[in-house]
Amino acid sequence: MSSLQAQSVQWVQQNPTTYPSQRCCPGMAFDPVDASSVLFSGSYSGGGGTSNDMWLWHKTWYFITPTSSPSARKGAGMALDIAANNIVLFGGTDSSGNPLNDTWIWNGLTWVQQFPPVSPPPRRFDAQGMVYDDATKQVVLFGGTNGSSYLGDTWSWNGVTRTWIENFPATTPSPRRTVLAFDYAAGNVVLFGGDDAAGQLGDTWIWDGVNWTELFPPASPSPRSMGAFAWDASLRRVVLSAARLTTSI
Repeated sequence: MSSLQAQSVQWVQQNPTTYPSQRCCPGMAFDPVDASSVLFSGSYSGGGGTSNDMWLWHKTWYFITPTSSPSARKGAGMALDIAANNIVLFGGTDSSGNPLNDTWIWNGLTWVQQFPPVSPPPRRFDAQGMVYDDATKQVVLFGGTNGSSYLGDTWSWNGVTRTWIENFPATTPSPRRTVLAFDYAAGNVVLFGGDDAAGQLGDTWIWDGVNWTELFPPASPSPRSMGAFAWDASLRRVVLSAARLTTSI
């Protein structure tokens, strides 16, 4: 299994001597404490069981064993919380396919479970359904699936007060699994495509902290789901890479 590193306008293949096993649907986010990317859990290649192993990427892969950790799962949401200076993890599904709604934070040394008074319903994402909103200083969660239906709710995680708050925007994307990224040039969260029961989607929305607004750009990627979506500081653009072209929840 190879690792790829984004550099401006091209990918440069890396060849670490150790690396995580092949897997589907892990969580991954940047850790500001170690200045490393954190990879957690996922399901093994070939449809095997879920894992709860953890790896750090800092020019190479490092396997780590924290004293406390979330249970094995796939499809968890993970995002860097800049305001709280940690990583927040939410949900996923366990090895039996049961959706979860527990919340954990990674503080650079170990995982600490949180017990907020209110939490989003159980779900998995299988993509980047959570992102830090630099405008509101909170982590935004949208959609996902509970295994039988798609969800279309919007929640915000306040990492300082460690609470979830449900938002009720006047306009919103349809229920789906999707990808989110923060556009630092525009100052808002952007959502692209995803999938629902009918298939892949190719619409574009932005979140301003109160409402979702659909955009209609003159050119747009083809409908897709489970792509990689992230802000590229060197290009000052949000970059979309890869995709899944078939639907299955």
